[in-house]
Amino acid sequence: MNPLLQVAHWLLRQRSPSRTAGVEFSRRWVHAARAVALGVMAVLLTAGEIRAQLPAPVQTYFLALPEADVKADFQILETSSTIGSVMRSVTSITVTRDDTYIYFDQWEDGYENNISSPSRVYSASRLSGTQIWGDNNPVNGIPPGFSSDVLSSGDIIALKNDVALPRNSNNVFFDGRDKLASSKAIAVTRAQWATSPGPVLAGAVELFTINDTGTEYIIPVGEDTSSNRMFEHTSVSVMAMVNSTQVNVDKDGNGTIDVTKSINQGETLYVSSGILSGARITATKPVQAHVMTGNKRSNGGALEGR
Repeated sequence: MNPLLQVAHWLLRQRSPSRTAGVEFSRRWVHAARAVALGVMAVLLTAGEIRAQLPAPVQTYFLALPEADVKADFQILETSSTIGSVMRSVTSITVTRDDTYIYFDQWEDGYENNISSPSRVYSASRLSGTQIWGDNNPVNGIPPGFSSDVLSSGDIIALKNDVALPRNSNNVFFDGRDKLASSKAIAVTRAQWATSPGPVLAGAVELFTINDTGTEYIIPVGEDTSSNRMFEHTSVSVMAMVNSTQVNVDKDGNGTIDVTKSINQGETLYVSSGILSGARITATKPVQAHVMTGNKRSNGGALEGR
């Protein structure tokens, strides 16, 4: 039982002393304590009822491609000196149904065990807490730029942050590794670029729900693909959907594992180079994988990433 409820029950069990002049103050204290106890119980029970009524999610996503992975890739295509240390991170969420609820779980303070019944709810004093959007209660979160906390079909939520690297988890951003879930269907996309040199070198992807991820991927292109050096640099970022996921990468598809790592949900294995066509990714649990390619400046390319 909640400790506050335990105290409230104890206060309600206190008996009023008999009415005498010497105990009148005690009687008043008991009555006041009972009133406080009933108020505490009403608030706690109402909060519990509201939490119990939150709709279960039908889709869950992890925001792929942490900024550090993308920056590292840009530095390979260009040079370290031309890629700044601040990444512009943009996530777009499109709502497809009225009265949608979205639960946004920041990675900075760890993930919820049950995202639709969060134990670390966002507040003005807990900015890293899980936000609940669409419940008409802006105290526990409201989509950036919205004047009301109600979501309707066609609404677009734009999450934009400038993320300084190396990453400091004390700073809370909408960025890679965050987790979100929705009570109705939504569409989610991600885009990134370094603020220097700007969006002349950028990338964007559509995200898939965790139910649409898998445990095996074959990469169709690679650094051995003949296409006017479009893929002379090929890398991959693999993100785990659940804890204790063993990820194996066979960079050339010859049957021998070249890179292996155990990662937890929201963490990535980034393989920076050497990916050939037919490369194979296998994992013990579902993962999402994103391939990044391009033509290096050192070999005639100029801001050519894909």
